[in-house]
Amino acid sequence: MEATQNEQQEAKRFPFDFDALQKGDYITPEKLTEIIGSNPDTQRYKFKVLRIIKQMRAYLFSKGLVWTIKVEKGGIRICSDKQAAVHNPKEYEGARKYMKRLYAQNAAVDINNLTTEEQAVHMRRLQVQGMEITALHKSRIEALRSLHEIETE
Repeated sequence: MEATQNEQQEAKRFPFDFDALQKGDYITPEKLTEIIGSNPDTQRYKFKVLRIIKQMRAYLFSKGLVWTIKVEKGGIRICSDKQAAVHNPKEYEGARKYMKRLYAQNAAVDINNLTTEEQAVHMRRLQVQGMEITALHKSRIEALRSLHEIETE
């Protein structure tokens, strides 16, 4: 039986069968080295692994599968639900801190070095970002308070 043109294109795009992936799977550095053709200690390898993860996420998402995928010891881990339940909150906290740092950096921009138009755009963005961070912080406090009240009842 001859492969369709679409199947041939997918085979070229993906280094292995993404449909065969399951939660909990681990793709070893050895397997990835075979696919990528370079040593795990190189930048090329690391970038290619990230590209593969990006492809995997996009493909799985297109199939309605929103799985947690991460780099683990040079390989790729498709997290089980237990692993994802541990990993995702850590990632979320890191993203919150990152967002706050970016806001602080943005607030530190000397607007005197911007044109009038750039100043207006910058200040609008800063205002929106500040409102988002405030809303996130307030809703987090409210949620934690509610959880505490439920736990102490």
